[in-house]
Amino acid sequence: MEPICNSVSQQDGVTGKSSRLALATLRFIDSGPCTPFYNMAVDEAMLRMAGDSLTLRLYAWNPPALSLGYFQSARDFDLEDLHVRGIPVLRRPTGGGAIYHYRELTFAVTAGKTAFKLLGATIEERYERIHGVIIKALSRFAISSRMRGKGHETPFSASDHSLCFNRTIGCDIIAGGRKLVGSAQKKTPKGFLQHGSIPLWENPMTPGAAWANEFSECEVTYSLLGAALREEFESTFNVKLAAGSLTNTEEAEAQTLVKEKYSTDSWNKKR
Repeated sequence: MEPICNSVSQQDGVTGKSSRLALATLRFIDSGPCTPFYNMAVDEAMLRMAGDSLTLRLYAWNPPALSLGYFQSARDFDLEDLHVRGIPVLRRPTGGGAIYHYRELTFAVTAGKTAFKLLGATIEERYERIHGVIIKALSRFAISSRMRGKGHETPFSASDHSLCFNRTIGCDIIAGGRKLVGSAQKKTPKGFLQHGSIPLWENPMTPGAAWANEFSECEVTYSLLGAALREEFESTFNVKLAAGSLTNTEEAEAQTLVKEKYSTDSWNKKR
């Protein structure tokens, strides 16, 4: 695949529909910039309604926000200071450390039980396959990245490593020896969700982490990287993702989750 500088290749990168699975929906959603509470609500709504579908969703954060991992204590941070600075704080449905979502592309892959075989039977396989898509997409911009690999993890410490990009696990994507992409998974009897953060520019809360434009030979924009991710996802999994949007049921579920869960202190400060 030729590197990208001024445009993304328009080829599908698909040889045909997957013969391995018969899914009701293979969908691509580009939500663009959305409010923090809505972003997490949509990811959970898609997980709940996954059925026999598989969706790749891309989005950004407006305004930038700090998302806490599901098991993380809100007391790890000075919430009053963040409020004064106009930085919303919310809790993700997935685990891991906190992420300040700033000038990044965020991805979410949701799938019903039927799609588990496509993405991988184990946590490790799903990380390898989904992160493999990201590594290939980044390579189009001449960014050399890889999964860190087992045996190089940074043990969790609430005082030193409360932020996701200040610690690493084997499945993280690194570039230049530093963490570039972090993501987390959630699996339920109804489906699977993996979402993660790809910083495009330096993050002021985690200046020691890597960012895409640090390594690229040309500017990595949200649009260009998003198009590359879609094409590499299609090519890797031998599927065609149809551009789409949330169903009415998913949208209604998301709006309910915003109101009753993700904008509430009872959820965001539960620990």
